[in-house]
Amino acid sequence: MNQLLLCVTYTIKSGMRDEFIREVLSSGVAEKIHKENGCLGYAYYRPVLEEDSVLLVEKWDNEASQRAHLKQPHMETLKSIKERYVVDTHLEKSFL
Repeated sequence: MNQLLLCVTYTIKSGMRDEFIREVLSSGVAEKIHKENGCLGYAYYRPVLEEDSVLLVEKWDNEASQRAHLKQPHMETLKSIKERYVVDTHLEKSFL
């Protein structure tokens, strides 16, 4: 099977980007995702010229691992955080 690369761009409520990232990190969700079976990479980035954007880059061993990831209990925590901060999401999917 092919590895899966996801680039997820979140548009964050104005002025709330650092707060969003801080909450995601302090919740422990990112650490739990890193430990998931099939996770090869999971990292948040701050685009320099886009103050209200966050880029999430995920790399998975295969698409089945990523689908299983979406069903993990800690994803409910992430969903709750995103509901408070994210106004739009754009997803790009590639197979390596």
